[in-house]
Amino acid sequence: MKDPRILFWTIPLATSFFAWIIGKEELFKEPRNWCKGCYECSSYPWLLRMILYFPTCEFCTGGELCLLFLACYRIRFGIETGVVGFFHAWGCLGAVTFLYLSFYGMLRVFINGIKKETEALHKHIQSY
Repeated sequence: MKDPRILFWTIPLATSFFAWIIGKEELFKEPRNWCKGCYECSSYPWLLRMILYFPTCEFCTGGELCLLFLACYRIRFGIETGVVGFFHAWGCLGAVTFLYLSFYGMLRVFINGIKKETEALHKHIQSY
């Protein structure tokens, strides 16, 4: 399955899925909180604090995972080969990954809004 048209949409889907799990879900809460405490402490070197910031942000994690998937699949987009094609693919897949992450975040906000409206309506009906 090396068709670039299929990989262009499936790799960012997997990347955004794993990035959301690492960046937001309870499974990685303790390591994420440890990283957050380390990057907020000014006694660490600047580069180490920036590296420790990546697991706390789903967009940063998505970019890193995109790079990892590209290295595993050795994908190049466009007519460029080598390093230029690799960075072109990283930019394209990163953009689609961020699009998926943004869409999922907006969908969660929409669903939570509907839940709150339903709960308020349920409380209003029970008050009668």
